[in-house]
Amino acid sequence: QGDAFDSAFVLPDSTQQDDGSVWIVDGGVLASVSPSPLGRNSAGWIVSAFDARDGVVLGFVPGARTGLEVEVAGRENR
Repeated sequence: QGDAFDSAFVLPDSTQQDDGSVWIVDGGVLASVSPSPLGRNSAGWIVSAFDARDGVVLGFVPGARTGLEVEVAGRENR
């Protein structure tokens, strides 16, 4: 029930940083994305779809900054 959206993501609340952005991993480094918010529901934060590259970061990353080298957990090296 509620509005239907084309091209939207439902992200866990833990992805949203204090400034409304999310961290993504792009080629092994952090990048910041500021998605357009569409709303919230019991499943999470609804935002307009964006290029998530290698994945969206969950939670707080101590010392996070654009360009910080990171490794995606649980991903086998390909």
